[in-house]
Amino acid sequence: MARLRILVAESNPDVRETMRQVVEATGTGASLSLAANGQDALNLALNIRPHLTMIDMNLRQIDALSLIRHLRRRLPETRNMVLLTDDNKEYRSAAIEAGACAVVAKAALNEDWMSMIICLLQDCQESSDRTQVKLPEIDQYELR
Repeated sequence: MARLRILVAESNPDVRETMRQVVEATGTGASLSLAANGQDALNLALNIRPHLTMIDMNLRQIDALSLIRHLRRRLPETRNMVLLTDDNKEYRSAAIEAGACAVVAKAALNEDWMSMIICLLQDCQESSDRTQVKLPEIDQYELR
């Protein structure tokens, strides 16, 4: 059974640790990779081919929007989620336009958000015997 691969690209080490805890708390055994900047995230993504990325809007070296565009071209099967410090409508729109499937305010890292991640993980595990794992559409989640 293939393990779900998640890449977290986050400049803040405390948030990276929180994301690690959130993913581990799901109990699904997902493979988690962490990157502190956009260049490291791109290199890791091309190597591990994640099913899901969670990308900090404030990345250095390669900004979040450029990273999403690179990933959409080179890894079109990867779903990209953007994490915002402030739920700014302009940032949200720019991220969706760049190709993010969801934009989440970091303040929304709560039980509802964790439930969404669990649903994504379970869907991918159930799909693991297919040649390509597809994540469900998550645009329907309005997280504030």
